Amino acid sequence: MELAQFKVLSDGDIRDIHEATVDILTNCGVKILYRPMLEFLKKKGLCVDAEQAIVRFSRSSLEDALGSVPPQFEVFDRNGRLAYTLGDRRPKIAAGHNAVFCDAPGRARAESDPPVRRPGGDREQHEADLFLDRQLPDESGLYRVDPGRIPG
Repeated sequence: MELAQFKVLSDGDIRDIHEATVDILTNCGVKILYRPMLEFLKKKGLCVDAEQAIVRFSRSSLEDALGSVPPQFEVFDRNGRLAYTLGDRRPKIAAGHNAVFCDAPGRARAESDPPVRRPGGDREQHEADLFLDRQLPDESGLYRVDPGRIPG
């Protein structure tokens, strides 16, 4: 079953958020504590306050950077396996009331299903359980992640 695209923000809302973000990045800047990155950004022509470790981005630098982002790209997990593709118009994460949902590869698991065993031991098993939460996906095809089970 194909569900209609869910649209939370209007085009005007998205423009307003973008403009507010540009305002923050150009006027307030971002604190970057990694000195080699500060030097790199300064060489790229950005305004760097080395004493405060703050970089301010010009509108043109932001537009150039956004213009260079491909419309779609692959994201890999820490083991080099394809995790998902961004830009394929499928939701990857969404917030719900007191819950977070994510797109999890593989088949849906019911409460009665045995836990998925992944190579790498308890940590990876714990991560698998966090993301799949031993349940079926909701109507959007996303799995609920229980924030209370995320290690802090």
